[in-house]
Amino acid sequence: MSLFKTTTQPLKEPAVATVAPTPASSAIVPAIDLLRVFSPGQWEDFALEWAHSLKSRYQRVERCGGAGDLGRDVVAFVSDDEWHNYQCKHYKDPLQPNQVVLELGKLCYYVHERAYSAPTEYYFVAPQGAGNSLSLLFKKPEELRERLIKDWATKCEEHITSTKKVPLTGELLDLVEGFDFSIVSYVPPMDLIEQHALTRWHAARFPGGLPPRPPTEVPHIDEERFESPYISRLLEAYSDHTGMVLSAVDLAAHEPLLRHLLRSRERFFHAESLRNFSRESLPPGQFENLQEEFFDAVIDTVEDTSHTDGFQRVKAATGVAQQLDPTNNALRQVLGVKDKAGICHQLADNARLKWVP
Repeated sequence: MSLFKTTTQPLKEPAVATVAPTPASSAIVPAIDLLRVFSPGQWEDFALEWAHSLKSRYQRVERCGGAGDLGRDVVAFVSDDEWHNYQCKHYKDPLQPNQVVLELGKLCYYVHERAYSAPTEYYFVAPQGAGNSLSLLFKKPEELRERLIKDWATKCEEHITSTKKVPLTGELLDLVEGFDFSIVSYVPPMDLIEQHALTRWHAARFPGGLPPRPPTEVPHIDEERFESPYISRLLEAYSDHTGMVLSAVDLAAHEPLLRHLLRSRERFFHAESLRNFSRESLPPGQFENLQEEFFDAVIDTVEDTSHTDGFQRVKAATGVAQQLDPTNNALRQVLGVKDKAGICHQLADNARLKWVP
C-alpha cells in the first residue's frame, strides 16, 4: 500500500437536524416566546446583536443607547446624509401610544435643536411589537401628530431633558406641525427574529438556531505536505509503538498504522471544519470552550502511565473523546464522532496533548 497513491475524496455529511443545546428531554421554547421573557439586560444584548444584522443593508450601523443618546438607540446610515433610527423599548406588553409620545417628542426637539437631521425612517423595536391602537395610529400620521401635541405638556415638557422645561411653542411647535410622521413605524417581533438569525449570535441565544453545517472538505493526499505538528506527534507515537523511527513514507510498510494516520488526518480536518463553522455561526469563544471541555475529558487518560506506548495512548484518548457528549455548548447540535476525535489531534497540534511524554 503506497501512501502517496492514496486519495481521500471530499466527505458529504448528511444534513444535521438542529436541536436546542439543552438535554434531550427539555422542551424547546419558541424564539418568539423567549423574546417576550427577556430581562431588560438580555433585551439590550439582543438589540445590540440584532443591530449587527442591519450592516448588510446600510453603510454603517451604530448603537447609541444610554445617557446622552438624544433619543436614539440604533442609528443606521443609508448614506452620509440619510439615516434611519431604531428605538428599542422593553415592556412586558405590546407598545401603547402613551409609551411612544416622549420618544417622538425627543425626536422633534433634537431635530429642532439641530443635534441631528430628521431620519427618513423611524422604527420602534419592542419584544411584543405594537398594540392594536398604536399600530393603527402609525398608519394615520396626522392623528399621531395630534396625539403628540395633545400629550406634550404631560409627557414631554419636563422629561425631554433634565436641564430645562421644553414647552411646545414657537418654532418648535411649527416644526411639530410640519413634521412628517409617516416615517414612524415599528419592527414586528418575527422580523426581529428573522433578522437576528443572520447574526453569529443567534444559535447561542435561541434553540435550534444553527444553520446547516457545510460538508467537510479533506484535501487530496498529494496536496498536503506531512509536516503538521499533529502528524509529527502521531509518527512519534507510531515509532514508540514499533521501536523504530518512522516517517510518513515508512508507513507504506505498516498498513495498520497508515490506515490510522489517514483516519486521524480525516478527523483532524473534520474538527478544523467545525472550528470554521463556529467562527461563522456563533459568538467568539464557543469552539475554544468546546476544545477545553475535551481537554479536561482526556488529559487524565493521556497522562495515565499504564499505557505501554504512545500509539495506545492516542487510541485511548480518542476513544474517551468519542464518548463525550457536551451539554452546555451550542456546537453540540452539529458535533459528530469524527469531530470529537479530531479535536484531540487539534490539541496535539498545538502541543497541549503529547502522545509520547
